[in-house]
Amino acid sequence: MNHRIAIYPKDIQVILNVSERTARNIYKKAKEVMGKDVHQALTFREFCEYEGIKFEELIEHYPVINNKSK
Repeated sequence: MNHRIAIYPKDIQVILNVSERTARNIYKKAKEVMGKDVHQALTFREFCEYEGIKFEELIEHYPVINNKSK
């Protein structure tokens, strides 16, 4: 299985059950709030912090996350 640490708008779309456009907007806003530059990736952990989701719960339900990124 392929694991990764960076989250993308498609992941947000699946996790939150929102449209592609809404997912892109959430992704952009989360990057701004986290102080990320345009070229920097947003991590699953940072996304969880932004959305108020427990990272451990996301790991259980979204298998693409690398469990060693804790």
